[in-house]
Amino acid sequence: MGGWREQERCTRLYSRLSHNEGTKAWIQQLSASVRRSWQQLSDKFAKEFCRSTESPVERYLRLKQEARETPRTFLWRLNAAAVKANVDYRTAPGCRRHLNQFLKNLRDRELQLSLQGRLYLSTDEMEDTLRQVEEMERGMRRKPANDIQLGNVAQ
Repeated sequence: MGGWREQERCTRLYSRLSHNEGTKAWIQQLSASVRRSWQQLSDKFAKEFCRSTESPVERYLRLKQEARETPRTFLWRLNAAAVKANVDYRTAPGCRRHLNQFLKNLRDRELQLSLQGRLYLSTDEMEDTLRQVEEMERGMRRKPANDIQLGNVAQ
């Protein structure tokens, strides 16, 4: 939609959708801010009405960790995609391939390298390790600075 302003895009989509009572009701139930934002409106529309032509296996292989997703949450999402794609990750060879897929698509390269150095016999073992990493990171964020005591700055 070339040089159209954002509001024109939203209005055009609304106009096209309003010919069908179901889609008209769907767009009317969205918040005003979503209806005015082309990015939000088009994202919501795609999620609601567009079906992927990708197979579950292709989706599994394409899956990457999202920006605000913890590694453990990504592992859970990858596990769910593996189930939908009939990828066997319960056997030793299947688990090894699955965890390689996980590591390959992990955003944190330092964590990726440290996790690659260990043999995991199950996804549960990997999950336990990731839980420990999360707990360690939370502890590091909570730890007060060493040079500040009782509200006084050390000199």
